[in-house]
Amino acid sequence: MNQNKNQNKKRTFSIGKLFQSNRFVLVFSVFAAIVLWFIMAFNNTENRARVIYDIPIDTTLSDEAVAQDLRVFEVSDKTARVSVNGNSFVVNQLSSGDIKVSASLTSNITRAGTYTLNLTATKNSDITDYEFDTIYPGSIILFVDKYVEKTFTVEQHIEYSVADGYYADSPALEETKITVSGPETEVSAIDHVAVEKKIDGQLKEPTSFEQALTFYDKQGNKITDMGHMEASFTAINVKIEVLKMAELPVTVTYKNLPDGVDLSGIVSVNPTTLKIGSYVSGKEDAQKEINLQPINMAEVTPQNTTFSVDFEMPEHCTNISGAKHATVKFDLSNYTSQTYTIDNLVLSNVPSGMDATIDTDQLEVTVVGPTSKLKKLKAGDLYAEIDLSGKEDLQGSVAVPVKIHVDSKYGAWAAGEYTAYVTIIEG
Repeated sequence: MNQNKNQNKKRTFSIGKLFQSNRFVLVFSVFAAIVLWFIMAFNNTENRARVIYDIPIDTTLSDEAVAQDLRVFEVSDKTARVSVNGNSFVVNQLSSGDIKVSASLTSNITRAGTYTLNLTATKNSDITDYEFDTIYPGSIILFVDKYVEKTFTVEQHIEYSVADGYYADSPALEETKITVSGPETEVSAIDHVAVEKKIDGQLKEPTSFEQALTFYDKQGNKITDMGHMEASFTAINVKIEVLKMAELPVTVTYKNLPDGVDLSGIVSVNPTTLKIGSYVSGKEDAQKEINLQPINMAEVTPQNTTFSVDFEMPEHCTNISGAKHATVKFDLSNYTSQTYTIDNLVLSNVPSGMDATIDTDQLEVTVVGPTSKLKKLKAGDLYAEIDLSGKEDLQGSVAVPVKIHVDSKYGAWAAGEYTAYVTIIEG
């Protein structure tokens, strides 16, 4: 009995009942649509027209043109669209990369100019079962010229005024050279390049700004359209340093002058003052005088009394007076020179771990001083110091500079340079 019931259940099952399920119907419908599309696509032999868009236009010039530095600087259209006709299954597979569009006769371009060239289309892949109908645009316009580069010096035409008591340096440009490149016909039209600006008010402190460049042709007209040209930069940074003016006394300095010797009564300097500009930085009021480079007293003798000496300008100052050096004169009309033989030679600052022995027994030394005082000066009032500081690397018998000391009460100094021989060995 139970076996018959099961057999009856199997006989009553049918596929039709599956279509009573909405889910099954949905899946079956999608599957059937896909199968039907493939069947129709493979069996449909009707031609279909289709437009392929955004196909790059090839404007490659000939090797001869490239060798002459000719380039395409402008093209009226960079892409084209092509209408094709063929089996719908085939044309539906086409993309812009399957078709090549070229400007015809570019190989004939060998000189600069503007050219109108027709476009042609060719097949550019394994998909070939279709035909071309139309190309849009049918032609393009090329601007071809020789590529050149030209370098210009940037001129500065900056107008400004400075407040009383101040001085301004010439405007400093961040760049002084600019390179312009592009078509020869356009670049050759440029005559000069300038940075121009009018600064309002009176300057009392440094100023800086960025300013666009101005390009001029040979007639002095501004070039407002740079066309196809490119410049290495189109704006420039400008800085104007402002200085506070002052007139400071000139001070003479010395080296090899014994302590206590007063030269103020016998020395004159011209000019006595110097006009300077101190860069506005907070230091301009700190400078009280302008020193000259030190005069070596070993060179000052009754026969050599006049010296041309350069100024020592502080970093934050500039010389605006125009004078490059000062003249220093020594009035030695009441001075004389005398030679002494001294045997008092002493060592100082012998390097640690070293022994030193003086090999020179005596020195002939010339001393310059007031005639009245020099009559009283004796050789015993002099001694020679051999300073070994900084001589750590010396060994053996070597010549070493000697400093001559004169008692300050005589107001005198040693003229000339002296050396002594010293033997230095490890201690």
